[in-house]
Amino acid sequence: MRKIFLSISLFLFLGSLLSAGVVKKTKTEISFKGFGKFTVLGEEKVVAERSLNNTKTDFKGQGLVGGLAAKTILRSGDFGQIIDLPSRIIYQLDHKKKEYTTSPIEALKEQEMGGAKEEKEQEAETRESKIKITRSEFKVEPTNQEKVINQFPCRQYLITWLVEWENIETGAKGKELLSSEVWTTPFTGVLKDSQAEETQFANNYLKALGLERRTKEKEILGETWLNLLGQLNPGKERPKLETKAVANQMKKIEGYPVLVSGKYFSSQEGGEAEEEKPSGGARSLVGGLAKSVFKKKPKAAEAEEPALTYYFEVIGLETASLGEADFQVPAGYKKKG
Repeated sequence: MRKIFLSISLFLFLGSLLSAGVVKKTKTEISFKGFGKFTVLGEEKVVAERSLNNTKTDFKGQGLVGGLAAKTILRSGDFGQIIDLPSRIIYQLDHKKKEYTTSPIEALKEQEMGGAKEEKEQEAETRESKIKITRSEFKVEPTNQEKVINQFPCRQYLITWLVEWENIETGAKGKELLSSEVWTTPFTGVLKDSQAEETQFANNYLKALGLERRTKEKEILGETWLNLLGQLNPGKERPKLETKAVANQMKKIEGYPVLVSGKYFSSQEGGEAEEEKPSGGARSLVGGLAKSVFKKKPKAAEAEEPALTYYFEVIGLETASLGEADFQVPAGYKKKG
């Protein structure tokens, strides 16, 4: 469960290309078919060596699975995270309970690296014997559409990822389609002035964690949420994006993403159900119950609905005079543990 919260925190943090003395406000909405809707309102303050990210999360679950997810992996609440690079400490805040915990950056690195190792092992298993890609297309198309979003002059890009595959062990055939609409604004004004310093902060932070910086790709393609969808539906294999092909196409996108809206469709026919090995924990429990939802034959109208939709918007962005005092645990908060 903590790994999922870390992934979400990283996603929200990495979505920023800001810098010293910058305040950014965002809104994120994620809908999981059959489970519910997750909304995040965020405000991030960033200087060269510190960041504060406050988020108000709300998950409206559907049915038994959604109710369990709301109590475990997709909790509603008022949270905060302070990253202090000089002290190499990360503070996790619970504003409602007025409590906080601390973790050294090295501890989070071990958790994230453990998750990365697990994902690589799963990918290796898929390459060895199961999924055969019969069709794969990924393209980015600039359009002539322009509009102003939250005072940012923006240009539209359309992204399409289509994969058709076959499981050579079970005979199952499937199709995955990810369709995204991206609106970007040029690196001028606040963004241009602040980009260099914040990028240095982000690179230093990721270097401490031993992670690769793929901010734009992860944000636009909704990778965090696709991975979470996979965790909610264990046993359902999905082909992975080819990194090189994606990188080449993503170069077409110029500017900073102000609004990202995507839909992910997944269909499968034939094949026998594969047995999933239980791993324990809250995530496994939710995933086990979720399998029953995915196994149900959907109604005609439901079959056409996306398995996942995601929406990310930069609501506001401004420069501000921020000092060390802006990145402290609020007075009166008690340390937990």
